[in-house]
Amino acid sequence: MKTQITELFGIEHPIIPGGMHYVGFAELAAAVSNAGGLGIITGLTHGTPEKLEAEIKKCQDLGAGEIMVTSIDNEGTRKGFWLCSCVKGHRD
Repeated sequence: MKTQITELFGIEHPIIPGGMHYVGFAELAAAVSNAGGLGIITGLTHGTPEKLEAEIKKCQDLGAGEIMVTSIDNEGTRKGFWLCSCVKGHRD
């Protein structure tokens, strides 16, 4: 299926789960990404940049394509999102 969302994010299906605190881990993000959607890792869940980096690496090891990582500050206000490409296992 081709939509503006699939073209914008380079994904096969317009499936993007919400950022879910204590649920948005590498396993879920990789499963969604590997099924053709845009997986999301919830940044706040991991507590430190080092733990978040390890979770992104884990997602890469699971063969994920495109994922999004949510970024939330300590006050709980949404600062923004950024898209990162998990290179290992990336689909063309």
